[in-house]
Amino acid sequence: MILRASLYLNAILLLACLLLGGLWKYEVHRKELVIAKYAKAQVEAQARARDAEIRNVQNIARIADIYERDKRAADEAQRKLVADLRAGTVRLQKRWAGCVSEAGATAAERDAAARDREESVARVLRAARDADSQIRALQDVVRADRGQ
Repeated sequence: MILRASLYLNAILLLACLLLGGLWKYEVHRKELVIAKYAKAQVEAQARARDAEIRNVQNIARIADIYERDKRAADEAQRKLVADLRAGTVRLQKRWAGCVSEAGATAAERDAAARDREESVARVLRAARDADSQIRALQDVVRADRGQ
């Protein structure tokens, strides 16, 4: 009888050990799944962040290219304006043309004054174009940064 009780007790202990071992194995496997799911989510989040950063860098590079192109166009426009003013195809308004007193000035001084006015007008227009281009580029950067 004791032997039989001992067998039952051993069988119960064995079943309890198997049950606890199974539960422990199940819990370990469940935790591994959670860790794997977390790791996958982390990798995906890093990939999305990298993609967003790459897009942002590309947008900023595109904006910088446009800004540089606008600066080159402004340089060319300034050169063309000065050439057109000198060639007479573009004329200054009277208020600009008469800003230097020509009374008593020599021909060379009048020519120098005219060249100075022409170059001054071109510089003023260039500064305005530069400011517009820079403002446009900065606004594009802000829009790109905000994802608009």
